[in-house]
Amino acid sequence: MFLIVIICLALFAFVASPKDILDFFNSSKVDSVGEINGETISRREFSAQVEAYKSNVGQKVTETQAVNAVWNSVLSEKLFKTQLEEAGIVVGEKDIYDGIIEIPSIKNAEIFKNEVGLFDEEKFKSYVSNLKKSSKDKANNAWSNWLQTERSIKANLEKSAYTELVRYGIGASLKEGQRSYLEGQTKL
Repeated sequence: MFLIVIICLALFAFVASPKDILDFFNSSKVDSVGEINGETISRREFSAQVEAYKSNVGQKVTETQAVNAVWNSVLSEKLFKTQLEEAGIVVGEKDIYDGIIEIPSIKNAEIFKNEVGLFDEEKFKSYVSNLKKSSKDKANNAWSNWLQTERSIKANLEKSAYTELVRYGIGASLKEGQRSYLEGQTKL
């Protein structure tokens, strides 16, 4: 029996690297759910996202479905973030502001229209400023909803920009680029 235990430990040590063995016994890993591209996902952050997902979807979802959906969302978000950084895509505040103004429910809202019936940016800016001032009240969820809308608009703009880059990049092959370069450099 003793010999079997020794052989099992030797096989385990052969398969697992020393780093994996030390990580297994490391207490800092207890608070993490997983790791994506070297970035640790904390248990508290992940459980808060699962609870938010369950409250948005309702009672129709099981715990396992919620965890899987949130994990897939976090995974795609982190991987997409890496791709955006590698592509050099940056969405600025002006882009987000322009994107928000183009939302039909905001653009056509009566509270943002002037006397002529057109969208008034000053009324809109005043509304957002008042939201921010009233955010000090803990019972006010309007500001947190507004910030979530901004994050959503930013994510949509980033995905749109990245998709456009990929779409235009797929149209031409390397050979076509070389041929175009040679044709442009060759004089008859």
